[in-house]
Amino acid sequence: MDLINSNILTIVTFMPALGAVLLLLMNREQIRSIRTLAVVITVITFIFSLHLIAHFDSSNPDFQFAIKVPWIPGLGIDYAMGIDGTS
Repeated sequence: MDLINSNILTIVTFMPALGAVLLLLMNREQIRSIRTLAVVITVITFIFSLHLIAHFDSSNPDFQFAIKVPWIPGLGIDYAMGIDGTS
């Protein structure tokens, strides 16, 4: 569960992009399979987003579900995401 909590924003953000790449790799003639995959990716993304709502602590003003990972350390660039109560 900690793995999901620490990466939930990344999952919710990039799951649709992963689905789009998978759709691009599919045969265009398999319309039913394409639609099924699109719905599955959408439902999975929605379920993960419900995790955000269920575990968000509105009494905590700090960033929640925060992640900060060095991306290009030589340039001081980090991959950082988090949710605050304002947005």
